Amino acid sequence: MKGLILLDLFSGIGGFPKGLSDAGFSFKKHYFSEINKYAIANYQFNFKKAIHAGSVEAVKKGNIEPPDIVTFGSPCQDLSIAGKRQGIKGKRSRLFFEAVRILNELKPRLFIFENVKGLFSSNQGKDFEIVLRAFADLGLYELQWQLLNTSWFLPQNRERLYLVGSLRNQARPQVFPIGSNHQTVEKSHESITQANIAPTINTKVGESGNYSPYILTLRGKKYEKGENLNIRKAGVTNCITQSDDHNFLLEKWHPMRSVRTEKAKAIRRKNQKKGKDYAPFREREFEVREDGITGALTTNTERENLLTNMETIRRFTPLECERLQGFPDGWTSKGIWDGEAREISDSQRYQLLGNAVSVPVVRAVGENIVNSLGPRGKSKHNNRTLESPLGNLDFVKKTPVTYYGGKQRLVTLILSLIPKHKLYCEPFVGGAAVFFAKEPSEMEVINDLNGEVVNFYRVCHSDFNKLVKLVQSTPHSRQVHRETQEILKNADKFDAVKRAWAFWVQTNMSFSSRIFGGYAYERHSNGTLKRFVNKKLAFTKDLQQRLDMVDIESNDALQVIKSRDGDDSFFYCDPPYFNSDMGHYKGYTEKDFTQLLETLSEVEGKFLLSSYPSDVLDGFTKKHKWHTITKQSGVAVTKQTNKIKIEVLTANYPMKSELNGANDQLQMKARCLKLNLNLVDV
Repeated sequence: MKGLILLDLFSGIGGFPKGLSDAGFSFKKHYFSEINKYAIANYQFNFKKAIHAGSVEAVKKGNIEPPDIVTFGSPCQDLSIAGKRQGIKGKRSRLFFEAVRILNELKPRLFIFENVKGLFSSNQGKDFEIVLRAFADLGLYELQWQLLNTSWFLPQNRERLYLVGSLRNQARPQVFPIGSNHQTVEKSHESITQANIAPTINTKVGESGNYSPYILTLRGKKYEKGENLNIRKAGVTNCITQSDDHNFLLEKWHPMRSVRTEKAKAIRRKNQKKGKDYAPFREREFEVREDGITGALTTNTERENLLTNMETIRRFTPLECERLQGFPDGWTSKGIWDGEAREISDSQRYQLLGNAVSVPVVRAVGENIVNSLGPRGKSKHNNRTLESPLGNLDFVKKTPVTYYGGKQRLVTLILSLIPKHKLYCEPFVGGAAVFFAKEPSEMEVINDLNGEVVNFYRVCHSDFNKLVKLVQSTPHSRQVHRETQEILKNADKFDAVKRAWAFWVQTNMSFSSRIFGGYAYERHSNGTLKRFVNKKLAFTKDLQQRLDMVDIESNDALQVIKSRDGDDSFFYCDPPYFNSDMGHYKGYTEKDFTQLLETLSEVEGKFLLSSYPSDVLDGFTKKHKWHTITKQSGVAVTKQTNKIKIEVLTANYPMKSELNGANDQLQMKARCLKLNLNLVDV
């Protein structure tokens, strides 16, 4: 892929494309959607080749080329901690669902969503649940997110949620965590305000009146906390251009912040007891920040972004706001109207900057995407040229079947435990969830004694064109489910392609993915159907290519292990669990498992074994000093009940997971609510 197509929704002044370009992305076509005339003019001034796609409601399938990436920070005034907190269904925040519609219609490979920290706490956390459910109901994307703060890059306390979605049938970039100090999100609001950081830039600036950037003075009085401030119309002071630490302050200016009065605090406490987080905005006073760092940029220059030298007080200039948001100097100074470049007023510049995403934060997200996926071709990272950082997204990362006993839920953990090797072998391949998720090895062997499993992979490689036609034309139907059961029961009467198709249908249309299992459906949602459709969408030519250099065996597992053993071999073993309901793999006994353990105890290479806990495993583990990791997770028993299972991962080498603690990553604190977000393995 020579370049990417970008669709920037609610584009503002282009913080997303600017940050992604700085990260090394190159776009062959660039669409943006915006309705603010000043933002549109400024966007066209800075991105000369960008194509205006109109309002978000006007973006439809067929109107633009399908994008590779969609970026959006849907209007958040209804959700912001400082706003009226009407929630996700507010007049402006409802546009979020327009963005979801676009994702569903255009199905980009990747999307990046940004929103305010208040999304976690608005409506008692229900809004964030709605957002996650809206994305999940698409049935298309793997999601990951983190609360990021501009203060990690620039002296502005601007906490924003960044959520990245990647197509499930494509490579999943590992984007988060970002920043060695990402634990900052666990700190209280009070500790952040004392960490050399500025207040947030907002958007409440008008064209005239008290919102204009006047200089304030205390009329000869030394500033003391709580004193009233007066306006003098003496023009703007010299621009802040330099600082020892942050390149922002030229003279001995001290940042100020607006805080609640005692009266306001009392009113807020009273309202919080009623379930509301409200205090009169005008009940505020100013105090000098003792940390010597400017406050975060807002667009309310009347009450925020103030500086004092203990004699006079002034607000940030637009240039300083650009710097605190990470934009080049003068980024918002001009716009294009009727083909002509014109100046933009300072009041509009404040508003544009207050609505913008912080460029260095977007750049950090983009760099992690590039580094995680490993671009094919050229790259513009560290002075290289990058044409398509998403080049690896066409690599198969999901198994084409959902297999009973498969490791779809543990695949991320298992991948992090695989050591270096030359030969990769799966003696019990089954649904091959790990095989398809891992990067190809120099030599690869997959094996299964089930003839239908082997036949399916063989046909995927040798007769893909015939098989894909059957797959793509298959509806989710009980009658089809019955017919494919009959095919597999009378396999000798049907050709290999028909049997492979029947195997695919049974694994993807049966309850619990059991061959000859019951027909899967849902009464209250269409999640089952969406998952089935996603499997059809993922059934592409990449599957055939992935199997090109793979040895597809059909032999006794122990013989395969012995024949492929060597000091550079690695065996991932996922045998049927003898001490559980083995579904369509009935017949595997404790004796079989013991023989497997004996064989593994003699290999020269390395192995990783998945199983349930057992006495026989404990004995071998102690005797041979093997290493183990246990993982507890829920497993569906029926549509109404669940039970807890404990998986044991055993290896003959020290295991060190490269994961960064998903649960720790997603524990985020909002001022009014703490959400414990636990990732479920997929």
